[in-house]
Amino acid sequence: MASISCEAVEMHQKAYATFQAVMDKRKSWIDRNTVLFVLSKTCDDSSSIEKIVIRQSIGGKGVLRRSCGCILLARHGERLDRVHKAQGKNWQKTASRPWDSPLTPLGVAQAKAMGTATAEHMRQIGGAPVKRIFCSPFLRTVETAAAAAAALGLNTICLEPALVEGMQHQWYRSWALPGSNSKWGGPADLAHVNVYDIDESKLRVEAKYPSYRHLNSQADLVAPASAASGGLGIRILSSSGYQMPPLQYKWGHFESDKAMGERVGAFVDFCVKSFPNESIILVSHGFPTKMMHRHLTRSLPDQSKKKECGYCALYVCTRPLTSSGAWGSPVVADTSHLIGVVAP
Repeated sequence: MASISCEAVEMHQKAYATFQAVMDKRKSWIDRNTVLFVLSKTCDDSSSIEKIVIRQSIGGKGVLRRSCGCILLARHGERLDRVHKAQGKNWQKTASRPWDSPLTPLGVAQAKAMGTATAEHMRQIGGAPVKRIFCSPFLRTVETAAAAAAALGLNTICLEPALVEGMQHQWYRSWALPGSNSKWGGPADLAHVNVYDIDESKLRVEAKYPSYRHLNSQADLVAPASAASGGLGIRILSSSGYQMPPLQYKWGHFESDKAMGERVGAFVDFCVKSFPNESIILVSHGFPTKMMHRHLTRSLPDQSKKKECGYCALYVCTRPLTSSGAWGSPVVADTSHLIGVVAP
C-alpha cells in the first residue's frame, strides 16, 4: 500500500479536523465517499485525498465505525466447463447437469484467496467481521462459498435460490442446444437464431423443466462443499429465512434482465434489513453480482460496466449516509487477491 509523508499529513490537518467533526456529530456510519467529499473541501490534490482516506482507515480511528456491517458481493471462481471450452473440448456434451459446472482446482484456490481478502478489506475499512455467507445453489457458487468460509474460519454457508444465475435465453442457449459448450448465448451456428425458430425436439429435455428443478438440494452439496473447504465439514443451511416463490422459468418462458435484477435486489434488501450490524458475503454469478452492486450503489448500467466482474471478483459495499439510499463502494470488482494464486 502506498505510504504518505509526514509533510502531507501535516498539510491536511484541517481536513482531518473537519472529518472528525463530522464523525463526532453524526455518531454513525461514515462511508469513504463522504470522507472524500469532506477532504475535497480543503484539499486540491485528489491523489493525496485518496491516500489520506486509506491512511485514516488503517490508523485506528477508521473511516467506518467498527460495529457497522458491510455487504460483500463475490462471483464464483474458475469453472471447469470454460476451461474445457478453451481447450477445444465440450464439457456440456457428456454432463448429466450441463448447466452446473464445478470449479477447477484453481477456482477453489481463487475462492480461498477471496475469503482471505474479505477479512483484510474489513480490517482496513473498519467493517464488522464476516459472519454469514449466502450463495446460489449451483455447484460452482457453493464450492466458492465453502472455500471462502474455510479461509475465514467459518463452518456454515447458506443456500439462497434468489442468488442463482440469470435464467435468460442466453443461459439456456449455453447448455441446452445441440453443440452448446458453455458459451453465453449458445454455439456460433445458433447464437443468432430466434429462440422460436429453434427445433425444440433437439433441446436438452431439462430445458423444459421448471427452473427450480435445476437447483441443487442441500444433500447434493455436502460432499463437494466439504472437498472445497479442505475437508473441514462445512455445514450447509437450506434456508436463509427469505421467502421467494419457486422459479418457474423454462425454455420459451425466460427470465428478463429486469426480472433478474429485481430478484437479486429484493434479497439484498432483505439482508440489509435483517443483518444491519453484520458483514455478509453474497456469492453469485457474474451478471447477478453486477446487478446487486448496481442496486446497492444506485449506479447506472453504463457505470457498472466499467469494470469486468471476473472470477472471484469482490465488491465491498458500505451503508449509505444520506437519504438517497446509495451505498458506498470502496472496492469494486477487485481481483488483486488472485495475483500469484495457483492450483494446488
